[in-house]
Amino acid sequence: MPLPTIPAHAMGYGGAERFLSQLQGEDVPEDWKGSLNITYKLGPKITDGLSLSLQVTTANSIRRADNVIAILKGDVEPDRYVLLGNHRDAWVYGSIDPSSGTAVMMEVARAMGQLVKEKKWRPRRSIMFCSWGGEEFGLLGSNEWSEQYVKSLGARAVAYINIDIACARYPTQMTQKSAKADQRYTIPGYILSHGKLVGTFPSKPPDLWVGDLGSASDYAPLLQFVGITSLDIRYTYNSSKYKIGSYPLYHTEYETFEAVKTLLDKEFKELRSSALLPTHSSSPSMSQSTPGHWSKTEQTLDKEFGSTLSAKVSNYTDLERIISNFKKDVDNFETAVSKIDRKDPMAIRMINDQLLLLEKAFLDPAGLPSRPEKKHLIFAENANDAYAGSSFPGLVDLLFDIDKLQADRLAERWKEIQHHFSVLLNAIQAAGYTLRDVVKFVEETY
Repeated sequence: MPLPTIPAHAMGYGGAERFLSQLQGEDVPEDWKGSLNITYKLGPKITDGLSLSLQVTTANSIRRADNVIAILKGDVEPDRYVLLGNHRDAWVYGSIDPSSGTAVMMEVARAMGQLVKEKKWRPRRSIMFCSWGGEEFGLLGSNEWSEQYVKSLGARAVAYINIDIACARYPTQMTQKSAKADQRYTIPGYILSHGKLVGTFPSKPPDLWVGDLGSASDYAPLLQFVGITSLDIRYTYNSSKYKIGSYPLYHTEYETFEAVKTLLDKEFKELRSSALLPTHSSSPSMSQSTPGHWSKTEQTLDKEFGSTLSAKVSNYTDLERIISNFKKDVDNFETAVSKIDRKDPMAIRMINDQLLLLEKAFLDPAGLPSRPEKKHLIFAENANDAYAGSSFPGLVDLLFDIDKLQADRLAERWKEIQHHFSVLLNAIQAAGYTLRDVVKFVEETY
């Protein structure tokens, strides 16, 4: 991970006002002006007679970062894994990111472990509790682990549930009365691939919002490299109402236990309900197989790039047809699932294996055109914003600033787009095949 070449130091409001007021030069553009009571200048000169010095006391060194993995062996299908994960490292005290998530994961592990010890219960599948190291340094722990065990995980992992931040708040919400605890315990949950399951606060009961995953936490390598259906869950502020990038204490020294206890979750109801949140699935449960989600994704692509693509990509209209066929495969699969003999363990296993294979169908060994380390063709973080998810990321990457290319490079770029579009169509079609009858998936006509 490259280190910054410009020395930088975070400072508070008072320090910023003091130092920025000493800058000289031209006035900044209007949209650069902040809310401080100063005249904003571009610099680079400062007030005559004033000198500044910056003492850098950091040093480069190699440190060990460990992943801690605990496995609770399943009773019926021990070779199928459900993963629950969260990272340990933090920017400062990290009471919210990541410790609120760590607390939830530890409580789930404690409760399940106790039931097993008392011989009252054992999970059907094996459960892996994953405590990642080095997340804040670029998802180092989960990346290395995914690469090391990609074959085993790719063949056996059923789902990954990430709980990086269990609860986050906006200041005006901190003083509002909490919703009743029993409302929190009845929230329906869904394992939705590359989706964020979010409960907004307060409401009756909290609303659920599902969005695409970017690369802001450890789900990224497990989804985009291994192809494990992934979910990130949290309670958070209403992002439609509050247009901010994150909760106000994010990655600051004010993320303390006292902040959680007195401001965010006074009775720890949200942390407890996150641990108790019942996650279940329809068949199939992945969001990429939800017809409404596909339609929205296709419509977004068509709205933003449809006219451009249709003029240059001869098979652009095939996307709508292939997605429509995929929806039919999903519907037929759900019908087949509703008719299976649930007392037949092999029939159950077969259906579950089809679901497990579905996510893998969207992986391309060659990866995205400009990011070969990213294998998922349908969803990945935006190349220009790692926190934001991107549908059809390879196309979005290739189309970014395409109008600024020189003629010779432009022609080459369109060849890349045409090739990648065909790869994309094939992946969606192949995904549909995984849901078909296991001996009747081959098409009779082409």
